[in-house]
Amino acid sequence: MHDTDSHFAIGPDWTHFRLELNPCSLLVRKLALPIEVRFAHYAGILQTLEGPNRYEANAAICTGVLGECWPMRIDEFMDRYRVAGPQQMGQDGLYVPLPRTTWACRVSAHFHVRSGFAGQRLLGQAGDWLVWMDKGCGVVARRIFEATYEILLPR
Repeated sequence: MHDTDSHFAIGPDWTHFRLELNPCSLLVRKLALPIEVRFAHYAGILQTLEGPNRYEANAAICTGVLGECWPMRIDEFMDRYRVAGPQQMGQDGLYVPLPRTTWACRVSAHFHVRSGFAGQRLLGQAGDWLVWMDKGCGVVARRIFEATYEILLPR
């Protein structure tokens, strides 16, 4: 059993935090659970658990296993997911994440990171996870992290 309660806080803005260098970070993998995806015809704003997220036309609008929603740039989505239903890649339907490992750290206080299409501020609550997402950190709510990630190695 891994200790997922080794968490700490260093301040409100974690945008440039280096998870791979932190001794409290854990190596994790996103589980291959299917998500529902639709592709946006127009730019817009999606209200997520972490706050409003802008997205561009053609963005993947994802709905996770607990009903949470988030937008992804189409190029990042295509690099990180594969088709899980009868549709072609880039069409609305079911998708699963490709296997990949990354770093994550549970944060013990409210925090924020700048991420997304326009560097918008995503808000994390105490107990949420800061997760490395290819080009920067993202916020994953504690209950969503517990349902959709597995801890591979503690530090």
